[in-house]
Amino acid sequence: MAEAVYLSDRVVAMTARPGRVAEVVDVDLPLDRDYAATMRAEEFGRKTSALRALLGSAHGGSHD
Repeated sequence: MAEAVYLSDRVVAMTARPGRVAEVVDVDLPLDRDYAATMRAEEFGRKTSALRALLGSAHGGSHD
């Protein structure tokens, strides 16, 4: 999850079979990203948490 948010401007979360787009999450972080600063950013934490919750509900439970 962290890599997807760090490297992207948006992340597309998909459902399990059949694979469908569940949600498109825009990543509103600076384009010139410093790894350490990005990992500490509140927005980064919110986006990764939201994606984890979304994928957990899309797959019928929590997956690590």
